[in-house]
Amino acid sequence: MSSFNRELFSLTSAMPELAGGALGKKSSKKHGSKKGSKKHSSKKSMKRVEKMEGGKKHGSKKGSKKHSKKSSRKQSREIPAWMQQMMQVKKEVKSVHTDIKDGPPLTKVVMEAIKSKGDVKGAVEHLSNMSSSELKSKLEKVAQEIAEKRASKKAARMASQ
Repeated sequence: MSSFNRELFSLTSAMPELAGGALGKKSSKKHGSKKGSKKHSSKKSMKRVEKMEGGKKHGSKKGSKKHSKKSSRKQSREIPAWMQQMMQVKKEVKSVHTDIKDGPPLTKVVMEAIKSKGDVKGAVEHLSNMSSSELKSKLEKVAQEIAEKRASKKAARMASQ
């Protein structure tokens, strides 16, 4: 065989087989080579085999290792401590000052109070002792700062485009 024919043969032999060909069942294979064994079957086919054989497992140990790695990567579903503290302070402040609405400005004011006082109790006391008008003016000021930052970001984004 000439080198050209060898290259042509190697190119054509790597092509997938068409359904309904002369090879019958082997032609319906989607993955793998002709020499491939049944050890490397997919998870779906393993599940089908398990159902048909009454739940017997024939899988390799590699599959179980993958499962254990996956379970170790699970994220915890707990709320972070700082967020719990913030929510607790917000709840206390809203119960004292009933006319105050929740939102980003209140979150920012509460977080600043927690940082400055060091704990939840100090922040609650500090914000509860403020008069409603004083707290409202602080919230309006923070809301204005947030709006300015958003506008400047939007302007920068529009300028870059």
